[in-house]
Amino acid sequence: MKYIVVTILALLFTSPVQAENVWFKSKIKMFYPNPNGTLVLLFTGDSTQCTSVGKYHHLLAGQAGVTQEAFNNMYSLALTAATTGKEISVNFDTSSSNCYINRMFVDFSG
Repeated sequence: MKYIVVTILALLFTSPVQAENVWFKSKIKMFYPNPNGTLVLLFTGDSTQCTSVGKYHHLLAGQAGVTQEAFNNMYSLALTAATTGKEISVNFDTSSSNCYINRMFVDFSG
């Protein structure tokens, strides 16, 4: 009986897995849009926190809080970073194997 009570208490106080957003910085190796509206980015560096097969990071309106307007802006920023060879910093959700991006920036000063 004692073990049942301990198990029930442990289950009550265990929090569910929450989405964790992490930052990653690298140059873009490959950039391609899919017909379903997803922009897929593959970087020259390897993000150990992205569990996607091939380490693909995805950008999609409606995922990770991204609106269509934000998607369009980030698409432009990613394309600019890729064509100029600049590193891009992306913030993505580690709770999904799609590594959905929800923010990004490029520092053009360096």
